[in-house]
Amino acid sequence: MLQRIGGGWGTFRIIPVESGRGCPFGCEFCTVTGVFGDSIRFRTNESVVNELLLLKARARREGGQIAVFFIDNDFAINIKRTKSLLRDIIAAGAQVHWVAQISANLLRDEELVDLIAVRRQVGLYRHGVHRTRRTLPA
Repeated sequence: MLQRIGGGWGTFRIIPVESGRGCPFGCEFCTVTGVFGDSIRFRTNESVVNELLLLKARARREGGQIAVFFIDNDFAINIKRTKSLLRDIIAAGAQVHWVAQISANLLRDEELVDLIAVRRQVGLYRHGVHRTRRTLPA
């Protein structure tokens, strides 16, 4: 069916990508800290960018489209790191359609929202609300 649509829709894949794991909050309702621990570990920006470039190249070879689901518990848990990663994705031309979970309160950061929305390709997000007993350092 996608091939009948034409215009590069030979295939469509949603690819899970993990850029970091862990969570410092330890919410009673959540299993993340039980599975991944209470420290946050991130892949390097270069590693994530290279994976996105490989995925884009594969989609191009197949005449298809991709979207990435960043499966991190909270993609923007470290705003400084997230901004850095998004800047590197843009600089490398590695933009893809993507979705991620981020805490809604982080959307108050205008620069972060602008980076999420660049070219409207780095910009689908799902937001959630967490009640926590602790706050992250800036």
